[in-house]
Amino acid sequence: MKKVILLLSFIVSAALFGGYDLKIDGKFRNLNDNGLPENWYISDIDMVKTVPLKGEKYPALLIDSSNKNIFIRSRNAFPVDKKLFLKTEADFSGSGSGFIGVEVFNKYGKKIALKKLKTFVVTNNHKEVESKIKISEISPECAAIKIVIGINKNSVVKVWDIDSETDDD
Repeated sequence: MKKVILLLSFIVSAALFGGYDLKIDGKFRNLNDNGLPENWYISDIDMVKTVPLKGEKYPALLIDSSNKNIFIRSRNAFPVDKKLFLKTEADFSGSGSGFIGVEVFNKYGKKIALKKLKTFVVTNNHKEVESKIKISEISPECAAIKIVIGINKNSVVKVWDIDSETDDD
C-alpha cells in the first residue's frame, strides 16, 4: 500500500509541475566503505572503481569489462507519468561501447523489462551521450523505472555526471 501511495504522489506532483529531476546521485557524491557509490547497484564490484576527475569535486567510475558485460543501476525506482518524456544523459571517456537504459516496473512494482534506450561507442575523447524518449513508448505498463548504464565486454570506460529527469517536452 505504501508503494501505491508513493507512486501516486509522484505522478500527481509530476502532472502538476510538468516533471522532475530523478535523484540518482549521478555525480557519485555518496560512497560506501569500499569507495563505491551507495545509490548505485554494480553488477560486478571487482570490475569497477572510483577514480578522481581532473577539475571535478566528485569521482568518475572506471569500469573495466574486459571479460564480461557490466552494468550499474540506480538503487531506487522512480515513479513516472506516461505523458512525460524521460531524458537521461551521462559523460563517458575511454574505449568501448555500451548503452543508457531503464529497468521498467509495472504499477505493482514488478520488474517487467530492461530497455536499452541509447547505444554508444566511446573513444579516449570525452563524449556526452543523451537519451530522450516519451515514457509511454518505453512500455504501456511502465509505472516506475531505474536508470541503467551498461558497458559491453572488452571495454574500459569512465562514466560520470549521470543526470535524469522527466519533462513535458
